Amino acid sequence: MRTEYMREFVTLIKENNYFRAAEKSYINQSTLSKHIHMLETEVGADLLYHNVKKVALTSLGKSFYFCAVEMLEIYDGFFQEIITEHKNEQSVYIAIPSQSVEYGVSRFILGYDKFAPDFNTRFYEYVLSDRYDDLLYDKKVDFLFLRHTEKIDNPEVEVIPFVTDRIVAVLPSDHPLAGRQKITLEEIANEKLIGFYDPDGVVSKLTSKMFSRAGIPLKYDYNISLGPTIIDLVKKHKGVSIRSKMVTEYLQDDGVALVDFDMEYNIYISILYRANEPMTPARQSFLDFINQSGLIRNENSYSERQK
Repeated sequence: MRTEYMREFVTLIKENNYFRAAEKSYINQSTLSKHIHMLETEVGADLLYHNVKKVALTSLGKSFYFCAVEMLEIYDGFFQEIITEHKNEQSVYIAIPSQSVEYGVSRFILGYDKFAPDFNTRFYEYVLSDRYDDLLYDKKVDFLFLRHTEKIDNPEVEVIPFVTDRIVAVLPSDHPLAGRQKITLEEIANEKLIGFYDPDGVVSKLTSKMFSRAGIPLKYDYNISLGPTIIDLVKKHKGVSIRSKMVTEYLQDDGVALVDFDMEYNIYISILYRANEPMTPARQSFLDFINQSGLIRNENSYSERQK
């Protein structure tokens, strides 16, 4: 059972309002409802009365609510223990986004484990509601892999570019535009658009920016949270989608074609760490691995077209 779903459920009960709970959880209302339904599926019974307008707990829902509050307190307390344990100079703490395998983050960290077998690697998978500066300073992770679209201008944070992704059109492989190297947004403006709820909102924000710049109203005919479902819908000619190239390529499906847009909209994956702070042996070893891997600090790697 995913802790973020339980946290959203507790927020919903405390706020007694779907809109406010969704806003506080940094998701939309339909996604919140879907997550609550997934919790109910796992529990095997309704937690809320769904035939009433207000938020009302069932008898089981009340018990689940108090259990969820207690479990989250234990979870958060455990994380505080990890912070305390952080004083152990033999460990390096790394925060990674939910979409990290697709960008080679896991493979990179496995490479570090071989490079420095005497040090321990600790992971924290963060969600959209976690700000990078909170993670670096309040939760005291040593390094953080971040997906972002704008240049990070923070003198207290060092930024090392890791990989660069970009937005592409996802079309059926037999679509008339599938063989093109580049297309304009206008060429697919009349197609049914399959939207994607991405965990950090990066793709959604870039898609909105693309449509706004082109002067085209943005309307999703479907709003899907699972990548494989989007691919399946595109293959079945239910519409087209706009997604990040590397994440979609990871699904490896010959039934769709990924076509670049004439204007690049890039997604940057960078490694962040606290600047001007003494290095523990473990942190220094990870930084040494980054340097020997050929990743170079480069402020000019951010496209001016993103501004």
